[in-house]
Amino acid sequence: MDRLIGQLLTTLNRLDLEKNTLVVLTSDHGEGFLEHGVIGHGNTLYDEEIKVPLIFYAPGRLPENLKVDSQVRLIDISPTILDLLD
Repeated sequence: MDRLIGQLLTTLNRLDLEKNTLVVLTSDHGEGFLEHGVIGHGNTLYDEEIKVPLIFYAPGRLPENLKVDSQVRLIDISPTILDLLD
């Protein structure tokens, strides 16, 4: 997945679309890979299953490397996108 996202961002840059594009990456859940003896998801409340990435990529429109430590919800994504796009 990292490689494919990298290709997407490289292509946006190459086509000079990077500054006019908002990329949002997230997931609805994580996966256990035997960190606590569990493979998969849905059976525990360990961080690897309940903490998921939420990445907004918009060069020149958002501060670089900004990390938000407070909890956010999937329901907050659409209003945030609308705010960013006016």
